[in-house]
Amino acid sequence: MLTPIGADRTNPSGALGGLQFGYNYLVAPNWLIGAEADVGWTSAQGKANFVDPAGTASLSITSDHNWYGTLTGRIGYVTGPLMLYAKGGAAWMNADYLMEVNSGLDGATLAKTTRPGWTAGGGVEYMLGSHWSAKLEYDSLHFDSKPWTS
Repeated sequence: MLTPIGADRTNPSGALGGLQFGYNYLVAPNWLIGAEADVGWTSAQGKANFVDPAGTASLSITSDHNWYGTLTGRIGYVTGPLMLYAKGGAAWMNADYLMEVNSGLDGATLAKTTRPGWTAGGGVEYMLGSHWSAKLEYDSLHFDSKPWTS
């Protein structure tokens, strides 16, 4: 059995940038509903290392995240040009995973995958014009653990 050196997850981090599109509809004087789709490309990478207790073998797993996408619904409370909102929906993540083994049977395996998940978040948005706004938002994305396959 291999023992983690540090964390037992790759814990990727990096920059993210992308595009977002959406549509909003005012359903009452101060309430809005909407839908959004976004895709973001990222430089997020992470690594986890493992070793057997005897020190004869080690394993490293590197994750290289390529892009994230979400499709969400949202509800917001509007007061003047300012809106507070909550959102949630589906999420996707595309990543490459490299597993390297260092023992009597050295080798490497690469797996490329797109994983489904879910997202929830919220934020504050300010209307700049009839079709433009600026916002500050927090999103939490969740993807289930997946067994290694190549």
